[in-house]
Amino acid sequence: MSPNKRFRDDLTLIDELDNEVEDLYITSRFPPLNDVSGIVFSKRIMVAGKKVDVLCSDFIGDEDRSFDKLINNFISEKFLLGGDFAPNTIPEINYFRKEGLKRLNESGKKYKTVVSRAWTIESHFLALDYKLQNPDVTWIAEFSDPIAYDMNRAFRGNKPYHLDDDFVKKLNELISNINKEQFGDNVDEYFPDVKSDEEVYYLVEYLPYLFADVVRYTNEIQCQVMLDMFPVDMREFVLKKTEVSVHPTLDSEFYFLKSSSYNVDPNYLNFAYFGTYVGKRHLEYLFKSFEELNDDVKSKIKLHMFVPNPDVLKLNINDLDMKDNIEIGKKLPFLEFLNLTTKIDVLIVNDTITEGAFDINPFLPSKVSDYLGSGNDIWYICEKNSCMDLKDGKYKSYVTDYESSRNMLEKIIHDKLGVDGIFDEVLDIEYYQNRLTNLNNVIHDLYGQRMYWFNQTQLYKGKTNDLNSSLKRIKPMESKYGSLVREIDAKDERIESLIKDCNSLIEDIHLKDNQISSLAVDASSKDDEISSLQKECDTLNDELRLKDEMISKLAAEVEDVKKEISTFKSQMESDYLEKNKLKNDYEDLHKLTNESFELVQIKEDIIEDKNKELQFYRNHGNLFDKVISNPLSQVYIFLTSGSERNLNRDLYNAIKDSDWFNVGFYLSENEDISRFKWVRLFSPYLHYVCHGFDEKRRPNREEKTDFTKKELLDKLLLLNENE
Repeated sequence: MSPNKRFRDDLTLIDELDNEVEDLYITSRFPPLNDVSGIVFSKRIMVAGKKVDVLCSDFIGDEDRSFDKLINNFISEKFLLGGDFAPNTIPEINYFRKEGLKRLNESGKKYKTVVSRAWTIESHFLALDYKLQNPDVTWIAEFSDPIAYDMNRAFRGNKPYHLDDDFVKKLNELISNINKEQFGDNVDEYFPDVKSDEEVYYLVEYLPYLFADVVRYTNEIQCQVMLDMFPVDMREFVLKKTEVSVHPTLDSEFYFLKSSSYNVDPNYLNFAYFGTYVGKRHLEYLFKSFEELNDDVKSKIKLHMFVPNPDVLKLNINDLDMKDNIEIGKKLPFLEFLNLTTKIDVLIVNDTITEGAFDINPFLPSKVSDYLGSGNDIWYICEKNSCMDLKDGKYKSYVTDYESSRNMLEKIIHDKLGVDGIFDEVLDIEYYQNRLTNLNNVIHDLYGQRMYWFNQTQLYKGKTNDLNSSLKRIKPMESKYGSLVREIDAKDERIESLIKDCNSLIEDIHLKDNQISSLAVDASSKDDEISSLQKECDTLNDELRLKDEMISKLAAEVEDVKKEISTFKSQMESDYLEKNKLKNDYEDLHKLTNESFELVQIKEDIIEDKNKELQFYRNHGNLFDKVISNPLSQVYIFLTSGSERNLNRDLYNAIKDSDWFNVGFYLSENEDISRFKWVRLFSPYLHYVCHGFDEKRRPNREEKTDFTKKELLDKLLLLNENE
């Protein structure tokens, strides 16, 4: 065992840390969630090298269990907050603050330092609540990037945060004290009071600037840009308590805790890119440089790319000549990522493009700190004067300067392979800019769909909760309904018994009446007997009257019960109708999901057609078409068409002049024609006129071949005239 080894093979510490805890770390996103913000926060904890408590959200997403096990060595207690709210929303902030402060107070713990990190934003609000409750605690508020403004410098506002009146009053009293201490009696300078409906993204910067003991940034430019853009001039005040702390780089041992199973062939010069792949963080300049390499050098290179959206990237490189030299995978668990960086020859990191939005790029990719610990070369692809551009680096080029990427690739291949004269040609930049436009359109559509389904899911969750509440109301109602039914059945049985008793009494009365009538004939001798029978009849009449009263009372009770049952039945019918409505809403949602997936498939088909069409036009420029393809096509029609010679010639010319024929679709749909070498010399138009039409091949996605060539020619001539 190495004397410097700190961890066992199962990722537990060999020498456990002291359990005495002084620091609390607050963040929304934290392992096991595989999220950049949580990983950076975890690295700060591990570099500090002591146990802390962590309060975070139990966020559902891509999980990294191995890194979670590692960071747990440094955590004494983790306060997990649930909740089904979307991040960075007012309900989520309120829940995080209320439930978080409750859990901390219930624990009874007191901390020397509390550290909060944004992104996301709710952590700073809870840290402020804790600071106000515990004034002696040192609050460190860390900002990973500009918060109030996005990468396009668009304000993230339009989210007023309605604060409690007492809370606003307390904040403004503290702000007044700061103003007196900072400005004295100078009424022209002051920090403004907080209103009860301020923008939440204004507050998430303003309140830490005012009340945090330390404001931490990850680079100097980020600090400068955030303070310059903030609507209140607080530079002098904030800089007095500012700390700039770059993303931590872990010790080399962390890079070998968990070996990556990903295969890296040492016979190639291996480049690797780990990160997002969107319109403002693309690699088109890199693809162009690789495409211009000669075949011999291309065969010695592999580019490995690990991105959150591998399917989109695979679709976007499908038309590149070197697509077989590009390996695309999904985002890796963090420890496997660290290990893999030690096996790559050149690690690629690129700036987010902010030109036109920020004067200086304030965003520093966190991957830089991870790459630095790998021991391998880094290719920095920067914006001019960005945080990353200010770093020293052996290999550096610029995101919007395609030529600089070509020159740097040439230098890397010279250094690594000892090869010069590596390029075959210079390709048209416009082609790659068009590819980038297509990529942005696809990403925009996918993001729109993602947000639509996220909102639909939230709506469905709400309806599901309503349904569950209805079911909870129905269950005791069903139980009470059953009890009432049993009570009615018992009373019905009692009524039937009373009716039988009444019928029996009536029969006795009739019998006595008959006896009285018989005795009346001999009244003189039977007076005593008649009197006795009359008394018995009166007694029986009294009993009958009492029975009638009991029957009336029971009948009234039965009517009341029936009315209550009718009310419960109406309520149940209403709830069941609501349940059926929710079921229909879910079926409509399911139908919309299927339609959206069908729309995505159609768009992917259209993109594939356009890629085929672009590839065809790259190989058949206007000069080639005029000098070779078109004259030879006319000769081919003359030699092969026989009696249809004139018709085929006119049809060929009409198709070339019309947008009716879809070249990309025809090539995608009829891949078998590529085995005919003459197709490369001529064109899909000629193949369709001389062969495809008779073989019933479809010329585009809409048309069916249910017409004659003459009818088609008339149709195209009419279309061309209208155009």
